[in-house]
Amino acid sequence: MRFLSKVKDLYRAAVRRGSQSSERATLRGRYAVTCRRRDGSIRWRDIIKNIVTNEGLDYLLDAGLSGGSQQANWYVGLLAASPTPAAGWTKTEVGAADFVAYTEATLPAWTDAGVSGQSCTNSASKASFAINADAQSIGGAFLASANTKAVEGGAAIIYSAGAFTGGNKAADSGDTLEVTATFTAADDGA
Repeated sequence: MRFLSKVKDLYRAAVRRGSQSSERATLRGRYAVTCRRRDGSIRWRDIIKNIVTNEGLDYLLDAGLSGGSQQANWYVGLLAASPTPAAGWTKTEVGAADFVAYTEATLPAWTDAGVSGQSCTNSASKASFAINADAQSIGGAFLASANTKAVEGGAAIIYSAGAFTGGNKAADSGDTLEVTATFTAADDGA
């Protein structure tokens, strides 16, 4: 007797080289601005989606991961008419575009309630600006590490800046602007 056996085994293997793993995070922020007349009625509202500046990003990496110094205090400022915020903005560009026609001697503090759910906000303690001149045009808002008006002359980190979505907004003496600044960080899922 003769037994013939045929066994056919097939094995396949694949090696993938050069595959890339990416980790991404998104930093976002927005300024919700409400302008109120003397009588408390709302004159206008707008939401600003901001950019986080390059020096703001460098600050986060330095203070968060590289052992750099942390800024304990941050301040909200307003931008004059028609700003064009860009990633490269520093105190020089913001100082030149700083809106200063309000009664407060310095920029109001950004007082947040701590981080929760990858977000922090000053919604419980809004920054307030009492406008002290008529026929003013306001273009946006920013967050800085120094409270000096027209921060161009002082030392400051500009964390973020943004322009109003619908263009400049008008304000008159006696109006009050309330600014809620909220910042978030999220994994973008990539």
